[in-house]
Amino acid sequence: MAGTAREKFLLPLALVATLAAAPAVAQSAGPDAGRGRDVLQEKCARCHNIAPAGESPMPAAPALRDIYGRFAPADLRAMLLQGMVSRHKEMPQIEMTPEDADAVMAYLYRLAGGR
Repeated sequence: MAGTAREKFLLPLALVATLAAAPAVAQSAGPDAGRGRDVLQEKCARCHNIAPAGESPMPAAPALRDIYGRFAPADLRAMLLQGMVSRHKEMPQIEMTPEDADAVMAYLYRLAGGR
């Protein structure tokens, strides 16, 4: 069935617009890495560097960009949920909600270069 010239023009245009919006919709469905950065700023940045480059304020505290590669993602998420425990007495035990843990994992994944 043949459509009008207008329909033939609008259909491809609508398809392009839909496909262009798909990445934004997909990103909004997952954990918010920006929120993860905010959580780390509040709970961890006093001692750890949470940025893509630079040193930690406390020399013994590793930069968090290196943390994602040290653990299996499921184990790291479990540690965030149960409370990070360290051998260093200076590090407080920090517990997170599942939503905060997911957001932190998204931010750490981004920091690690998507590895």
